[in-house]
Amino acid sequence: MVALGACATTPTAGSEPNPIVSLTLVAGHASHFAFVTRGARPDSTIPAYLDPIVIPPHLVALRIVDPSGAVHAVVPDVVAGRYRAELSVVPGGRYRLEGTIAGRSVSAMTEIPGEFELLQPTQDTIRLTKTGPSPVVSATIPLQFRGEGVAFVAGRGAGVQGGAVLGAGLTLGGDGLVLTVFGPGVYTLELYAYNRDAYDWLVRKNPRGNMSGAFGGFTGAILRTRTVIAQ
Repeated sequence: MVALGACATTPTAGSEPNPIVSLTLVAGHASHFAFVTRGARPDSTIPAYLDPIVIPPHLVALRIVDPSGAVHAVVPDVVAGRYRAELSVVPGGRYRLEGTIAGRSVSAMTEIPGEFELLQPTQDTIRLTKTGPSPVVSATIPLQFRGEGVAFVAGRGAGVQGGAVLGAGLTLGGDGLVLTVFGPGVYTLELYAYNRDAYDWLVRKNPRGNMSGAFGGFTGAILRTRTVIAQ
């Protein structure tokens, strides 16, 4: 949704809506997902994030070139407008996205952060204890890291207990990471260290993409995980 808002201003006018591409390569994931849609017409100042237009898959031909020169196809996924690439991403590696969308040449380059070391929390397991009647457990845990090429860190979490999926809400607070879990259980805390391209595309109030031929962000991150036990 943030990415789709990037079509608020356009460099040229015409009759066709602009392609919008959002793809983050994550060192630590085997599968990487891209979202390809159309936004507002190029002569429009109104973003189309409330009603994105799916581009037919046969009009999308994208590939990722890794640091060794190997080419990895970006193929349609089960969700309309979503595409998938399978490759191992190397910290510090430079990757190129290239191809065509509806006959328009698109390209971008991004460099994965070179390092993401968690200084706090140092332990692999974080324990949270409920103190009141509410099933919600919330706590601020210290978050310190060392990262080469890291522009910001964001987190998310999920957990499963007795077949029921339990969610964990995460935000970055001023004194550390604010972790909120909605019920007891075992959670996986995922921490993503994003590069500057991701900051410009995903965090800036007025998103700034790095793609040629389309609005979009081709970005990179490194993943680290911790286990959270709420009881």
